[in-house]
Amino acid sequence: MKNIRQYKGIIATAIFVTSSVITSSASAFGSLGRDVDRFCASTGDPLKTEFQPQVEDNCTACHDNGSRGGSGAGKTASKRDNLEFFCPPAPITPPQTCTDADRDGFNAEGGLCGAVDLNDSHSDVYPGAPEICTDGVDNDGNGLVDKADPAAINCPAQCTDMDADNYSLEGGECGPVDCNDNDALINPGAEENCSDGIDNNCNGKVDSADLNAVGCSIMCTDADADGYNLEGGACGPMDCDDSNPELNPGAMEICDDGVDNNCDARIDAADRACQAMDNDDVLKEKHKKARLKFEACKSEYKQVRREFKNSRMTNDRSDRKRRWKREHRDDDDHSDRKRRWKKRDRREKDDD
Repeated sequence: MKNIRQYKGIIATAIFVTSSVITSSASAFGSLGRDVDRFCASTGDPLKTEFQPQVEDNCTACHDNGSRGGSGAGKTASKRDNLEFFCPPAPITPPQTCTDADRDGFNAEGGLCGAVDLNDSHSDVYPGAPEICTDGVDNDGNGLVDKADPAAINCPAQCTDMDADNYSLEGGECGPVDCNDNDALINPGAEENCSDGIDNNCNGKVDSADLNAVGCSIMCTDADADGYNLEGGACGPMDCDDSNPELNPGAMEICDDGVDNNCDARIDAADRACQAMDNDDVLKEKHKKARLKFEACKSEYKQVRREFKNSRMTNDRSDRKRRWKREHRDDDDHSDRKRRWKKRDRREKDDD
């Protein structure tokens, strides 16, 4: 029996030692430690430093002054079922305040608020802003202001006007191009002088080649002598066909010849003159022109006929006289024949 009691004592001692070792590997607070360990594992929050097992004499954080000289805070929390005391949650960081006074999408604080605004009182100044060429500000923060920045926008055009005639070499936004910036009398607004051999108004045409040139001598060409010229302008209405005197701005439009007689670019019935005529007027016009042609032909015919008869009469008289003389040179009674011949000759004249 004595041996059995000794054996039971050895087993009890072993159990106590083992229990002590297992407990020290957690919070070193016995059964309270296990409860604390399970709770802290569920919240994921770490133990306070003073309750961790590696801290020397961490029991004093749990026991009160009466037992082991500690604060007793751990036991007090345990009695109140306040296990969160041993592993309190991490403090919550309040959200960062972001200030954007100029409402350009960038904030003065930076950090969680994003890129720092370069100037929170100027809405055109922020990282990546376009460089405005006329505001005197470094909009994008690259150290280059206005036109010094090659990427600047809205820069005014650079206009070169050496002769101070208000026309520039560059053209484009500077206005019409000055073709000679060393002479103030030569520019797109000048008059073309017809006698100086210079393109005064910069339109590529020199002297008389420019229809608006001044001081040009007037050259009027009228090849068909109908009083109308090819040049028009100062020479008067333009002749549309200077090889035909019947075609000119003063002619009457013939309504059925397929020709623009009066040079108004309208032919026959398309011409207002023809549109204004009724059928009687058209017939009268045709009759008038036909009569004029007939009279001209008749006059020419009479002239030719007279010339022909005169020539024939002269030849016939000479031939008749010669024949008569041959036939009657031996006839003593030729006076009566001569009278008959003269009478017939007078009758032929009367017929003419």
